[in-house]
Amino acid sequence: MKKSLFLGLILICAAMLSVPLAVERVNEGKEQIVITQEVLSGDPEAAAGVTLRIPSRWDGHLFWETEYLIGGGEDAESKFSFSGKRLDRSLSGVSAGLSFQYGSKFGSIDTGDDSPLDAEAMPYPEIFREAARRAAPGETYSGSIEIGDYYANYPLTFTVEGHSVKQEGRYDEACRYLTEYFQISAAGDRLELTVEKNAKEEIVSYQGKVVYGDGRISLTDSYAEGREGIYYTYCLEDTQTRESVDRGQNQGIFYFPFTDHGDGFWSMDLKKVSRLCALPQGAVPLKMAADEERGRLYLAVREKEGYRLCIYKKEEEGLALAWEIPVDRGNLSGNLPYLGEIMDNRTYGAEESLVVLPYFCGMFLVEGGVLLTWSDGSFSFVAQEEGEYRWWCDGMFPAAQEGEYGAVVFPWENICFFDGDRLILGAYEGKESLNVTLAVYDRHGRIYSGRYRHSSQEDADGGYGIRSGILPGWTGLKGSDRGASDRGRGAEERRPSLEAVFQGNGEEGLQ
Repeated sequence: MKKSLFLGLILICAAMLSVPLAVERVNEGKEQIVITQEVLSGDPEAAAGVTLRIPSRWDGHLFWETEYLIGGGEDAESKFSFSGKRLDRSLSGVSAGLSFQYGSKFGSIDTGDDSPLDAEAMPYPEIFREAARRAAPGETYSGSIEIGDYYANYPLTFTVEGHSVKQEGRYDEACRYLTEYFQISAAGDRLELTVEKNAKEEIVSYQGKVVYGDGRISLTDSYAEGREGIYYTYCLEDTQTRESVDRGQNQGIFYFPFTDHGDGFWSMDLKKVSRLCALPQGAVPLKMAADEERGRLYLAVREKEGYRLCIYKKEEEGLALAWEIPVDRGNLSGNLPYLGEIMDNRTYGAEESLVVLPYFCGMFLVEGGVLLTWSDGSFSFVAQEEGEYRWWCDGMFPAAQEGEYGAVVFPWENICFFDGDRLILGAYEGKESLNVTLAVYDRHGRIYSGRYRHSSQEDADGGYGIRSGILPGWTGLKGSDRGASDRGRGAEERRPSLEAVFQGNGEEGLQ
């Protein structure tokens, strides 16, 4: 079934000279853009009462928002606006996290002119001095030194990006405090290094790497921005087994308070960090989101047996774990051998030795529940019903799975609306596409899916396939209050905006 919808749009040429000219061309071309509804599966009546709102932009100057009521029997409507000043994409959201002060692989350092290296500027300076003591003048020394003999705990740093942050007090002192606070033991690990000493007994080249005693480990973490602080959790993870590693470190969910001075400027004292509660044993944190108005903190984790959504209630003394809901990739087992991007799969009987396996992508808070997504387009939805959180459904979003890395947009950029009986999901077909795929689910699975094609995707110049330049709109723009930010949704950056609104009883879904 196909239905053509005429929108009040026109492609604006690059030689836009004035606001009146732009407005005139838009109004003259009201029937030049067509959106075609294409049923992929099921009955479109399942989406009745849903209005799609699709904003788009051209060159940072022209913006329009198109609305289409599914099953309404009417043409879509568009509203237009123009900015003489070019509006650019908003800044990315906040990111924060711990890291080892000295990386596990720091390569080689060579002065190239026989000048000496400064021990204080080297990774693990105390071990550097020991290696320098062992090397003879004019010779090269290679050896292995136990890190724990010089550093009981790994030196750590904590960084915040996306805001201008002023550290109260000395940053190096704060990092030393965090090193002792989190206590990530270096016992059992060693530093393999090679140093070269000149005739003056000065070190002129240095290379090294960390070798872990219990398998290579990495620091895996997650965070969420609150009104007056950052929620943070981490674990040590074995990079081969993808399981958490216990070295006796201080684990849990932590809180770093900040003072917001406005205009993106914060001040923080990292030594004021506090522990709110424990992290579930064996859990690897994936995504975190805060809803401080409801006193909730949401944490998606991976465990040995699969995935789990942990929901915490805020209490006077910290956080209390209120719900733990097992979730899996849609209709698939969560017990995967490896959840990174690429793995050697020969041991699992695959024809190809290197394959890309699905991995966890996002957690999105919506009115009435939580949506979790994976890189292959699978999802799981946890609903809030009568004050309780329960698994509601899972499935596979009907998007093309072929193309370059990251071509499936749904796991990162989507709309989600839940009315108690229906779960409505939607996404653009591509990062620069205005075509929209919509799917409706009940507790038993998908009951409808449809594609809404925007004719500008096929527009070309002279038949050479040159794009029109019309792209999805943004949720936030510099210099404009259009749209809404993704604060609290667990998103790392502003995303192209697409909204589904349920008009049947006047209730609106969240962006």
